[in-house]
Amino acid sequence: MLGLVLVSFLLLVVWRTQKVSQPVPINPVGSSQEGVSRYKLASLTVIADVHGDWQNLKAAAQIINKNKFDLVIFLGDLTSTGILSDLQAGKLVLDQTTKPLLVMPGNHDVWHAREEGREHNFYFNQVFSLPPTCYPQKGYTLAFIDNSDENEPINDSIWQEIRNCLENNGNLFLLMHESLYHPVNDRVMGLYDAPLATQAAKLRDLACDHRAKLVLAAHLHSFAKYFYDCPNGYRLPMVVSGALTGDRNFQPPRFLELSIFENGGFEEKEEILK
Repeated sequence: MLGLVLVSFLLLVVWRTQKVSQPVPINPVGSSQEGVSRYKLASLTVIADVHGDWQNLKAAAQIINKNKFDLVIFLGDLTSTGILSDLQAGKLVLDQTTKPLLVMPGNHDVWHAREEGREHNFYFNQVFSLPPTCYPQKGYTLAFIDNSDENEPINDSIWQEIRNCLENNGNLFLLMHESLYHPVNDRVMGLYDAPLATQAAKLRDLACDHRAKLVLAAHLHSFAKYFYDCPNGYRLPMVVSGALTGDRNFQPPRFLELSIFENGGFEEKEEILK
């Protein structure tokens, strides 16, 4: 009897581990329910979660330089602890890409500054400039949300910029380090701070109200795509980009290619490092 109980327990652990690490499928075209034009507006590259793995970052840069991309977006965790010298080393590698580059911090990139009692972006801002909160392009808008600080809510001035961006633009794509929601993984915005969890819920509501085309995040070291079922009946597409690091990664190192089509449709494709 004891052996049977032990076997049952081990099977439950394996099932829960697989449940967390496996992606939840959605239709690859985010707004197919609205009728999607196949006219491509932009090709974006999304990289995340390098954690100091410069070899894989260099390999990704070489692939990116051989292809036609309009923009390279880094969604955080360039480093493991956020010390200034590591951020500078990462910038040297990122600068090897020949495409326009926008870089956001992840929770690991702000650890050292927080430990010293500084503003969370104190060291990051010495190396990179944050993308604008609102980044309108021809036919679509990128909204960049810095939720890298797991201990403090987004301040009022930035929060108002986010609201203004979502309320005054269409074909919205929200980009951030920590996801606003995941169906089986709790490592999302607000895990360690109740006011941040409240802000995450408000962001979900705003994205739902304005029928955002996609919420794109990173942080979980595992590619996934799924819907968030909004209170108003809208199904909000969400994608989590896989990690580029070879450490603490359930999947082979990878980054994401995102195509944006007219009327807000999108397709994601993973580039897996060999």
